[in-house]
Amino acid sequence: MTAMLLSFFSGLLVFWLLQGQPGSFAEEDGPLEIWSACLLFLAAGLSFWIIPVRYLWKELFLPFGFFQLGLRELPVDLWIFDERVLTLAFYRTEGLSLASVIGGLYAVVALWSVLTLLIWGLPQGWRALRQHSAWLAYFNRAVVCAILAQLSEEVLKRGVVGEGWSVPLHILEEGFEALFALGLCQALYVAWRRD
Repeated sequence: MTAMLLSFFSGLLVFWLLQGQPGSFAEEDGPLEIWSACLLFLAAGLSFWIIPVRYLWKELFLPFGFFQLGLRELPVDLWIFDERVLTLAFYRTEGLSLASVIGGLYAVVALWSVLTLLIWGLPQGWRALRQHSAWLAYFNRAVVCAILAQLSEEVLKRGVVGEGWSVPLHILEEGFEALFALGLCQALYVAWRRD
């Protein structure tokens, strides 16, 4: 699986270079960020295939979480959910529209995902910690990469380092985000693979 994902990234990188944009490698909409978003969407879709159907209702937080993280990585801002759908005023003004139906369904899935995470996900994590599960090692590496990416972004935002460090810090930030996405994909695959 890792080889397939890395070959996909190589193809994306070659496409980017052929487009004549090598300087944008680690920018906000560069190939590293696009690859991260694609990995997270792939993990969301893979969740529906790899997790047995009888467990999916209890594990809904996995595809939903991957989907949310993928949306966060996209260079465009897509409307999917508006917090106003949780109020009656939204339905008085919108009525029965596409926005209200999609927003309402999304709210139901989001709330159920939070409940499944609290009821079944946290105990699973605790069991995995006690049993030293292999998927937890991938998950922990992904979390460390996410923390390092966030630290790199904070250093960039605050301007703590000189201008010469801007490009390397962008590469570190986007690179760690890509490793975060890859680690989550691997954790999902290892946790649910069928031998």
